[in-house]
This record gives sequence, C-alpha cells and structure tokens, in this order.
Amino acid sequence: HRRGPVRHAHRRRERLHLRPNRGVLTAAGGGAAATGTATGQDTVASVMVDDGGINYRSVPTVEFSPPADGVTATGTASLTGHVTGALVDSGGSGYTSAPTVVFDNTGTGGDGAIAAATVVGGAVTELTFTNQGTGYTSAPTVTLDGGGGTGAAVRVSISKVVASVTITEAGSGYTSAPTVSFAGGNAGFDATATAELDDRVTSVTLTDPGSGYRTAPTVRFIGGGGGSGATAETKLVRRGYDEFDNLYWARQTLYGKQLLVELPDE
Repeated sequence: HRRGPVRHAHRRRERLHLRPNRGVLTAAGGGAAATGTATGQDTVASVMVDDGGINYRSVPTVEFSPPADGVTATGTASLTGHVTGALVDSGGSGYTSAPTVVFDNTGTGGDGAIAAATVVGGAVTELTFTNQGTGYTSAPTVTLDGGGGTGAAVRVSISKVVASVTITEAGSGYTSAPTVSFAGGNAGFDATATAELDDRVTSVTLTDPGSGYRTAPTVRFIGGGGGSGATAETKLVRRGYDEFDNLYWARQTLYGKQLLVELPDE
C-alpha cells in the first residue's frame, strides 16, 4: 500500500513542473492580460420639454419611440397654466400715464404674471406681458391702478401647457435617444420634447480573466463615444489545480497556483 502514494506523488511532481511550460502559470511581472466588455445603461434618463404647446384641455399621453430590441420607455405629463391673452373691455378716459396692472391670483393656483398697460389718447389700448406666470388653473382678475384716468377694464385668459414629463419606465436597449410625442389633450398646438439617455457604465463582463497576476491590476475604459469618469476595481481570486487537473479554491501552495481577475460584488 505504500507504493501507491509514492507513485502518486511522483505523478504530481511531474504535473507541477510541466504546467508552467504549458503556459498556465506565468512568472511575476508577466502573464496574460485580462480583458472585459463594459455595458451601458441604455435607458431613458430624462425628458426636457422644448415647447409646452398651447391650450391643453386635459393632460396628453406621452409616447416614446421603441428601441430596436428592448423595452419601450413610458412617462406621464403634467400641465401648468400661463396667462396668455388680454381683452380690453373698456379703455376708459383721462389717462395721462400708463396705469399699474395688478393681478389678483386668489384661488387661481398660480402666480408671477406681470404686464404693462399701453395708453393712447388717454385710454388704455392693450396689455403687454413681461411674465406669463405659472401654475394657473383659472384666470386671475385684473385691476388698473393710477395713471390719472378712470373706467378702464381688462380681462385675461390662460393657456394650459405641458410643464414636465416624469419617467415611469426607463425602458432598455436604446442605442440612441428616442423621439417623444404627445397625443390627445385637445391642444391648440402640440408640445414637443427631447429625451436624454442614461449613458453610465453599469457593469463589466470579463471575457478573459488572464493569469499570472501578483497584484490587482488597474481597470481602464477606452473609447465609448467621448464619455469620461467611469471607474472600476478588481480583486484577485486564487485558484489551484490538484494532481488530477481538478480546479479547486484557495490552495495555499506555489505550485499549480493561478490568479484570476474578478470584479467585486456590489
């Protein structure tokens, strides 16, 4: 029974000496480089409203163009009201200067509207808006103060526009930003918007773990369409082979040891 282990040990020594010659082991400072592939997010990150449209009566549906292969993004729109028009019911008389335009926003849900009156021949002829305000669900009332005249009366109207889009499903598989459109809402003029993709590097898949590493290598990201700032860390995983070429973990011996690169768990 003693001869079996002796022959067994000799066979093991032969394998340990032959393995470096077959390229499985490498000397310190050498070895085969690891390689990997980075994966991007490929999802919709945000939507910027370019033009809120005009006169929405109800909230429109947001529609994203689908990716060639993946999940289509979805979102919901929100409306806000702006003061957009003024009707002079009466120009009054006796105005020697333009009266101050005062907006009463009580109960309208909005604020911020600012306008200036124009006086021609002692009468108020029009209002010019310098700020249409936001958040209006109904039109504010307007009074004209000062100017030396009397009798002027003005009414204003509001227009509901698309203020923002909230992403409810970021989708996946987009290689370029999808188009965004708005359907319904009984608008006088449809809103327009632009989507932006989430272009972060989210994972790295090893395609070749390399070998012969004594210390963890630095990961560099090259190319990718001009992006920057992505970083990653590596760790070394120690693996060994027994005398029968069976892979096993954490063998504390110089012979048969192979160091592989592996990304840490998040």
